[in-house]
Amino acid sequence: MTALVASDTACLPISPGSSRRTAVWISLEVMVERLVERARRDASSTMRSNMSLTNESKTLTAFCER
Repeated sequence: MTALVASDTACLPISPGSSRRTAVWISLEVMVERLVERARRDASSTMRSNMSLTNESKTLTAFCER
């Protein structure tokens, strides 16, 4: 196995297609991260809403039992 010297690697051709694929990959990665973040935020909001409904239900039940 031979190691390439930095000057040898600088001469290797870089295809425009590979840089375009890299840009698409990065943009897809960003979109997926945003979707995951939004799903987490929505789930968190739903959990808080369910907890408040449960607390209101318990309070109403306790009030009616008096």
